[in-house]
Amino acid sequence: MRCFLALVPDGNGLEQLETITRPLRQWDLPARWQHTEDYHLTLCFLGHNEQHEQHAIAYAIDEIAGSLIKPQLALSGLAAFGGKTYPKTLFAGINDPEQRCVDYHHNLCEALSMRPESRFKPHISLCRPKGQGERRDWSDMITAFGTAEWGPINMTHLALYHSRQPKHGGQRYQVIQKWPLLQNTYV
Repeated sequence: MRCFLALVPDGNGLEQLETITRPLRQWDLPARWQHTEDYHLTLCFLGHNEQHEQHAIAYAIDEIAGSLIKPQLALSGLAAFGGKTYPKTLFAGINDPEQRCVDYHHNLCEALSMRPESRFKPHISLCRPKGQGERRDWSDMITAFGTAEWGPINMTHLALYHSRQPKHGGQRYQVIQKWPLLQNTYV
């Protein structure tokens, strides 16, 4: 199973992301949109891991995972990764003025003896485009929403996930273990 570590939005954040995607979906471009309960901010992609390896991952990061403070984040703009003719992933950008997500990425990678991604960029994936589309172009959508400021988003916990095949468009990711984020007492 493919595994990853991610920050998970609270219920209001999930609703906020669903609200953000409504006008995007109305562009009627071919895409596989993220299920509401699957929204997350990936900190580390771990690749394919068997069940016994997943338990070892949880053990290796337990101390760090249990000490993470809730970051002060905001949803900021629409952008995309990859693709020559159309994007591979459309995402909501994350404004992280304290750079906590980058720090968490580096600390978790270090705990797992992984090399951190040099171009790690916190974001929340919204959809996986399937093609150019007929009515409007993906680049037009990104231009239209690229500078949008959607406001703060609250994360509740760090989760170790694995991917699974959804039934009838349902959730794609399953939580293996989660750790609550600590309140920032200095705010």
